[in-house]
Amino acid sequence: MSEIQEPKRKVGAGFFWLVQLIASILLVLAVYTTNLLPLSWVFYLISFLSLLLVITGYLSFKFYRNGFIKFIDIILSVSLLVCAIIFPYYNAKVLKLFDSLSNNKARINLYVMKEDYKSAHPDYFFNLESSDNLQDYAYSTFITSMEVDGENQAYALNEVSKEIGNSFNTTDRDSILAAVEALYLGEGDVLVMSQRYESFIRDTEAYENFKNETKIIASYEREVDTNTRKGDASLTKAPFAVFVGGNDEEGELSVEGRTDVNIVLVVNPNTGQMIQVNLPRDSFIPNPDYGYANDKLTHLGMSGIDNTLEGLSNYLGLSINNYILINFTTYREVIDSLGGIEIYNPYAFGFWDNPNIWFEEGDLKLDGENALLYVRERKTLPDGDFGRVMHQQIVMKAIIKKLTSKQMIYRLGNVLDGLQGKFLTNLSSEAIYGLTQRQLAEGTDWDTISYRLQGDTGLDYCAIAPGEALSVVYPYEYQVEIVREEIQKLLRGETITQLEISEGN
Repeated sequence: MSEIQEPKRKVGAGFFWLVQLIASILLVLAVYTTNLLPLSWVFYLISFLSLLLVITGYLSFKFYRNGFIKFIDIILSVSLLVCAIIFPYYNAKVLKLFDSLSNNKARINLYVMKEDYKSAHPDYFFNLESSDNLQDYAYSTFITSMEVDGENQAYALNEVSKEIGNSFNTTDRDSILAAVEALYLGEGDVLVMSQRYESFIRDTEAYENFKNETKIIASYEREVDTNTRKGDASLTKAPFAVFVGGNDEEGELSVEGRTDVNIVLVVNPNTGQMIQVNLPRDSFIPNPDYGYANDKLTHLGMSGIDNTLEGLSNYLGLSINNYILINFTTYREVIDSLGGIEIYNPYAFGFWDNPNIWFEEGDLKLDGENALLYVRERKTLPDGDFGRVMHQQIVMKAIIKKLTSKQMIYRLGNVLDGLQGKFLTNLSSEAIYGLTQRQLAEGTDWDTISYRLQGDTGLDYCAIAPGEALSVVYPYEYQVEIVREEIQKLLRGETITQLEISEGN
């Protein structure tokens, strides 16, 4: 007698509805715990999912074996599970992006003059040869500037002694420029100097060809503790200020180094207004690290980002606790991740060394590469570096507008990938989350007031380079005073309007 086979049980729509219920719970938990969205949006999500579950639950249990209903339940379950995975994924990216800066590397190089330079200046050099091997510099004289860069240079000399023993002499100078001068005059054989001073050296007329006239025979990396100040814990309850600095150097970002771009953003989240102040890199202002002796603004960063924040805080009359540092040559990727930016170019101009590059007057859409060219050019502009500062301001406003638009939620992945490793900041992920949540909840249409400080150009002695007259900008005091007053109004919560502070007011 043959056995009677029981009919196979088919999984009904109710089972897939239960999967959909679990996926919905996981999604709500993921959204709530990651803090990416404002709490009101979480309530909207719960309400929507509850309504969806009621409808699909009714259909799933009423039409238990209906294939179409099961198909709908499966699609919804998979979609909800994917969303529940995406939120923690993006949260991990954000946390990685705003990891606190715990250490930083200083690179210290050993520089010697090239043979062709020595041959052209035989009066200064006894030995016209220039070896690439450190071992050949035993019994030579190493030039230092310990008062300025002592810890790094001491570290490098210690590493040198491990390689060639203590069979070398040292001669010390009281400034970086004096040490470089000693190398050029043959008063020593090897210059010990942190790489961050290279751009500063090339800024001086006497050593603008430093990179071509010298060569590096050895380099050492030293882990240094940054200990930079903490950023504001909240960006939503009270006004705050952020310094945005950048340089046009290649290589790794560092909290110590020049800032060729100097922008202060003062934001009042309660009024939806912000002031953007752009300062020329050569602005002649007090340098806290040198007893508040006057120096170029760009030089303040040589003593670290905290020195720049303190100097600008004192100069503008407010407390600047937050910073964002970018590598000027890599920010093209950030702009590309935003899908480009739209600007209005006030006048047509070209690029000084490439006739094929031309920016028309009017509305322009720029990708990362063209945006970089736009903000770097100064030689063909009618007002030189002041015009470049204006272009930096135009691009920054466009970036802020793009970042605060609701469309950015759809480009979040690209933006996070584009920003990864492209900036340094002391802002925490919690502070950024808070500002993002408020922006999403309120959809604030930010009113940005922009000021571009100008001044007279001249030559003066800088704190970091005593005895060497360098090109500086003396900011117009009346412009600075107007900006200070407007900042105070913003901080007090008063509504401000754009003022004209052009030269001659």
